[in-house]
Amino acid sequence: MLANWAARARSGKAMIWPGGLKLAMLSKKTRGAMVSVALNLRWGTEQALMGKSDAARMVGAMLLRGTKTHTREQLRDLFDKLKARVSVSGEATGVSVSVETTRENLPEGMKLVAEGLREPAFETKEFALLQQE
Repeated sequence: MLANWAARARSGKAMIWPGGLKLAMLSKKTRGAMVSVALNLRWGTEQALMGKSDAARMVGAMLLRGTKTHTREQLRDLFDKLKARVSVSGEATGVSVSVETTRENLPEGMKLVAEGLREPAFETKEFALLQQE
């Protein structure tokens, strides 16, 4: 399966952005012009990350629970308006983001995801709610 993906990536659009982010776009016919994005961001060294997996999972869960400019409810409403399903999970070694939306809404949806990754609010009340879940 990985070889198939690699072959399709080579035949599609592939690029490396400044900072080393590798992007491969695979063209595939979908119903309703839907697109899927899988984003995996990795960080840290084995030594630096040792014993921090619980904290990393909490950080991942908090990323889309509000930003410096949008509350969790506002983000949810904006994603709903864009017909975007977004999930974020954290691990000691990084964060994974999954986005499904329409092709025309992808740029705006990714802007909101970037806002969540770059400017999370980490509000105390949201952390308390998360601990209760």
